[in-house]
Amino acid sequence: MNDSKPVKVPIPVGVKLSAEQCSKTQEEEEDMSCAPYASAVGSLMYAMVCTRPDIAHAVGVLSRFMSKPGKEQKNPAYHSKTKHIDVQYHFVRDMIEDKKVLLVKVDTLKNTANTLTKSVSFKKFSWCREAMGISRLEK
Repeated sequence: MNDSKPVKVPIPVGVKLSAEQCSKTQEEEEDMSCAPYASAVGSLMYAMVCTRPDIAHAVGVLSRFMSKPGKEQKNPAYHSKTKHIDVQYHFVRDMIEDKKVLLVKVDTLKNTANTLTKSVSFKKFSWCREAMGISRLEK
């Protein structure tokens, strides 16, 4: 960790990852086999689950490319919704109808979950982290 390079946010706004950035040639795959990509993502997942929910979005994005990582894959890519959206939608609708949950609109400026689901600015990231009670790691 002493040699690590700190960043302000896990994934900067506007940076995209895609399958196009995956290794395409045998040479690229051999090059990337020297990089412990899967091990690094696994370590980040452990940290995320145990102590760092603020990096959940970034870890989820990076884990999508574990089978064929490329050199450019450090940031998020858009993926379409799952085919199970109908099941999820009906479950939520039923919970609301049965008054088991109360649905409340939260303005995006006050939504602390933003940092768990999308790329946000450093200012928003810091605010979300503090609002969730996650302290900043000091060197």
